[in-house]
Amino acid sequence: MKKNRRIWSFGALLTSGACALAATTLASSKAEAFPVLLCGPSFQWICTDDSGVKIPFVGTICDARQFERRNHVVCVRN
Repeated sequence: MKKNRRIWSFGALLTSGACALAATTLASSKAEAFPVLLCGPSFQWICTDDSGVKIPFVGTICDARQFERRNHVVCVRN
């Protein structure tokens, strides 16, 4: 009889621990995924600076936008 009581106590302890773990997991902050950048395939671009100099460039749309910001140019697809 004592052995059955020990088994039930151990089972109750495991169940309580599992419930506590589940509650902690559900109460934690929400998960957020990293934004996916859809930059697309690479294209040939012609970038023009303020003086009219044309600079050829190959890259995705995201690369071209970054190149524009860094070099103060305007890029169009070739």
